[in-house]
Amino acid sequence: MFLNRLKNKYHKKIHLGGSFFIFNQVFAFFALLVLTYLIYLNYNEDAGGIQCLYKSKLGKECPTCGFTRSFADYISFQFESGIRRNEASFYYFLFSCYFALSRCGWSVFSLFFQKKKLQDKYIKWDITVLVVLFIWVNLYIFLF
Repeated sequence: MFLNRLKNKYHKKIHLGGSFFIFNQVFAFFALLVLTYLIYLNYNEDAGGIQCLYKSKLGKECPTCGFTRSFADYISFQFESGIRRNEASFYYFLFSCYFALSRCGWSVFSLFFQKKKLQDKYIKWDITVLVVLFIWVNLYIFLF
C-alpha cells in the first residue's frame, strides 16, 4: 500500500497543453528564426554577420568567434570550412540541432495530443540530454 502511494507520487503525468506547449513554441520559433538568418548569411557573402561585442571592446577573439559563419557553412554542408573557422562550433551546432529538433518535435507532439497526459520520465530524459550536452559543449569550448 505504502509502495503504491510512493510509486504514484513519483510517476506523475504532465499535461501537454498550456505552458509546456507555449515554451516549446517559443523556442521552435526562435530556432526557425536563427535558421532563416543563417540561410540569409549563406546566400549573401557580403553580409557582415553579427559583430562580436567581446572582440570590439577587448580587441581579441572570444572562444565563440566565428560561430555564425561556421553554422552557415554547416547548413550548406561545408563542414571543413566551418571547422576551420572555429573547431568548437561543430559541437555547438550538434547541440543546437538537437535542441531545435526536440523543441519542434515536442511542439508538434503536444499540438496533436494536448488532451493526453505524458509520463514525466520522457520530458525528464529530454531535459537531461539537453543539460548534459550543454555542459559538455561549454566545457569543451572553455577548457580546451
